[in-house]
Amino acid sequence: MEVNYYRSQNSVIPAGTVYKSGSPRFTNETVALLFHNAKILFNFNDFNDALILLRESLNMDSFNVHLIDLCRKALFQIGLREESLSLLEASQRILYTPEKSIELARIYVANEHNDMALAQLFDVLSQLVEDETLLFETYKNIGCVYLKEKEFDLAQEYFHKAYVINSTDDTLLVNLGVLEYLKKDITQSLFYLREAINKNQKNDKAWVGLAMVHLEFGDRDLSWSNLTKAIDVDPMNRTALILLNDLAESDSQLEFCQNALITFLEGENFDEQISHLLIHIFIKRNDFQRAQLESLKSYLWNPQNTKNQELYNKITQFINVKERGVTHDSVSSK
Repeated sequence: MEVNYYRSQNSVIPAGTVYKSGSPRFTNETVALLFHNAKILFNFNDFNDALILLRESLNMDSFNVHLIDLCRKALFQIGLREESLSLLEASQRILYTPEKSIELARIYVANEHNDMALAQLFDVLSQLVEDETLLFETYKNIGCVYLKEKEFDLAQEYFHKAYVINSTDDTLLVNLGVLEYLKKDITQSLFYLREAINKNQKNDKAWVGLAMVHLEFGDRDLSWSNLTKAIDVDPMNRTALILLNDLAESDSQLEFCQNALITFLEGENFDEQISHLLIHIFIKRNDFQRAQLESLKSYLWNPQNTKNQELYNKITQFINVKERGVTHDSVSSK
């Protein structure tokens, strides 16, 4: 999208106005204008064109955190996560903020760098932070790291510190529910997960957690209902899809799973496990042509996995034998 489009719509702030506004500050009027045009492009989800302007402005004002922060956000949006992380680290070195430490910690946890995440979070605590919202987020994130590390006592300690500050945060309630589930206290887990749902009906992770608890009680129907609600909230919830596939028995349930898996794969570039689940559903519903097509996709995407080739060959052989009317063994994707 051309920047001139925004000029014609009178969306771009004149350079003199931008530079004189004083916040944020830039090296010169040209950098200020580039930044504000980039921000407009970013807000219109035109991240690639925004990056062109931001890179040009960074050549003239390399240590400006406003430019760096918008640039890293644009990089993140187009999938360049490592480059975005590098800029976030650079931004933190130039201008430290506790909020950026928490953001870094979340990224480090996602990348399995738990020690680095804890270092960032305890650094925030060392600043003697008085802001309760900031303290809440710090405690909650420390608890999440310890939960991943299976340090349940430490996770509980920091989750409860966060709970004292804010007992209504649905994400924290889900974390507490998961913690109690892993500790085998199913009744307490159920309490926290129901509280999370009461606070936020759109929390798909809460619905998944509730489904797992109901499975522990042997209630497959209620668990199925919880999982379908999770999918309604977020069709890309992978855990919900896998659990649904395990529960599906009737043809209507298999059809629901099939449609949900297809929707997921339309949104993902490729997910081998989900693809295999879909193949399995096609086979259970005797839709061997679509099973063959999906197995071919898996094989072409990852030919190094011998299971993909074996599965495609097995389904193809099954179809050929079936068409000749010869007695055959059943096919399974497992």
